[in-house]
Amino acid sequence: MKPLLDRVLAFTLRKDVEGGFSDNPADRGGPTFAGVSARSVGRLDANGDGILDFDLDGDGDVDRDDIKGLANHPDKVRAFYVDRYWTPSCCGELPAHLALFVFDSAVHHGVRAAALLLQRGLGVKEDGVIGPRTIERAREMWGDGLELCLVERAELMRLIHQRRPESLVFRKGWSRRLFSLYREALYLVRDLAASRSN
Repeated sequence: MKPLLDRVLAFTLRKDVEGGFSDNPADRGGPTFAGVSARSVGRLDANGDGILDFDLDGDGDVDRDDIKGLANHPDKVRAFYVDRYWTPSCCGELPAHLALFVFDSAVHHGVRAAALLLQRGLGVKEDGVIGPRTIERAREMWGDGLELCLVERAELMRLIHQRRPESLVFRKGWSRRLFSLYREALYLVRDLAASRSN
């Protein structure tokens, strides 16, 4: 079986989830490729060298062309996801199915929001930081934890649509994403069990 990070990334980067290029006027992130939006990386200069990390064409800004060009830079996309979402969300310490949930939630709603969704679903103190108690509870709850977390995420989506009616254009896609995530989590657990028994 692929390492967990690869499996989780493969899910989130699917065409029907975050994959491909889009420039939907209703998306506040602006031009987006594989979930990497111009808004999220437009000013990113991680090493402080004065060169924007995602200025792929070297013209001094991060625009539609740079985001579209990420199709030719899969390692850059992967590194962005690991640094921005996987590591800060402690996904490597969670059971596989909850790592998938948290990672995909962090990509879609932000790291803090993903932590809060997990904590609400698990019934632990909500502080927006995945620490030892949250990880311990995630390991204890196993299957029930995922379903409760998905309910919390569906409620968050409902609230987003209520506050920002323009987001309703994404309603079916977001709902499909939740059902797909649940199905992928089941496959992930099945495959892990099979690999342990071999």
